[in-house]
Amino acid sequence: MSKSRESFLMKTYLIPLAILVGSIIISIGVYLAITSNERSRFNHCLEILSKKYPDAPLEQTKKLCKNLQYLEN
Repeated sequence: MSKSRESFLMKTYLIPLAILVGSIIISIGVYLAITSNERSRFNHCLEILSKKYPDAPLEQTKKLCKNLQYLEN
């Protein structure tokens, strides 16, 4: 195979792959930006309730915080 043909094939596969990887990275960034406020409120809730009820299991505290967030929205 000639060098120009190999170069053409590399470009043919690399450009769509680069677009796909870039769109995945952008999607993850947008998701994290949109849910940032909810995640920070959830973590704050966990911190406060863990201090208030130190003997409560972590899973139960997480469920309570999820339910509180659901009620707030």
